[in-house]
Amino acid sequence: MDEMLAGALISYDANVLLNVYRYSDETQHGLVNVFKAFADRTFLAHQVALEYARNRAKTIVDQITLCETAEKAFRSAVNEYIKPKNKQPFLSAESLAALDKVIEEIAVKRKALDSLISEDNYADLLLTLFESKIGTVPNKKEVDKLHSEAEDRYTDKIPPGYSDLKDKEKPKAYGDYIVWRQLMDLAKEKKKDFIFVTDDAKEDWRFKIGKKTIGPRHELLEEFHRETGQYVWFFTSESFLIATKNAGAAEIMDSVIKEVSENLNAQNSPFSSDKKLTIPNIEKKEMEETGLDADPLILGEEIEDKQEKPASSSMDESASPDKKTAVQDTKKSAVTNQEYGDDE
Repeated sequence: MDEMLAGALISYDANVLLNVYRYSDETQHGLVNVFKAFADRTFLAHQVALEYARNRAKTIVDQITLCETAEKAFRSAVNEYIKPKNKQPFLSAESLAALDKVIEEIAVKRKALDSLISEDNYADLLLTLFESKIGTVPNKKEVDKLHSEAEDRYTDKIPPGYSDLKDKEKPKAYGDYIVWRQLMDLAKEKKKDFIFVTDDAKEDWRFKIGKKTIGPRHELLEEFHRETGQYVWFFTSESFLIATKNAGAAEIMDSVIKEVSENLNAQNSPFSSDKKLTIPNIEKKEMEETGLDADPLILGEEIEDKQEKPASSSMDESASPDKKTAVQDTKKSAVTNQEYGDDE
């Protein structure tokens, strides 16, 4: 495991980068430290950078809406049930002050999130870390070819990405395949194995038996090695944090891992659990003999699958295919004249 983390290149999916906005300040800080620790070995598919830019503003607004809803609910409850002095419950001054403090903290968090729309230090950091680590921008001819390939693969249910046809229009549904193709292109170019960190739990990425999630789809492992001559390992944010902590590659608090786990559970991901993840020691040679690549993080049968909800297809449409603005902020980018798939 240590050897893998020390030698393989690392790539993140757009959902991993966007999920940072859904965490507490402490967990955001912990994840950013991990991004920094591996920045020199990180390379992003261009589609990932594009989808981060497209969905950044909407992801922030979704969090603002959650804060607004909570703040409104607390204020309504206090005004209706707490403030009247002629009926129960009669709370102490200390309790009333505590409630006011909760409401105030939610309001402060809402305002902080609102400021991210125009002044996003996290997006600026990603730009600094990854602006020279993004794959080549595809031209229109290449984009058309990617769409045609995705169309053929989805018809035959060849992973990944075909599950997105359930809730996304074409060509936005082609995002997952474009990420996959660009990741393989990076592996060929760099001649290195890759660790791919994604929080996508759909069955066109993960192999499932009944309600049990076993690991990544074997077709993906085989295709990656066949196309690139390299190996790929799949991790979720949670499992990558665990592996990084166990390998001593970065300092990660248990509370950070716990929050990420709870967040993935809330998104109905089958890859989060209070139970210990098992990382079998599988040598590449053994897997080559069977014609399969190795995923070092195979989730044991004790981790039960949960019913998943389709990811939202809503997106910020103002995105540029330029490498720099794709990671930075859509407020500074021009509207692209190419249609890409949606990976978030």
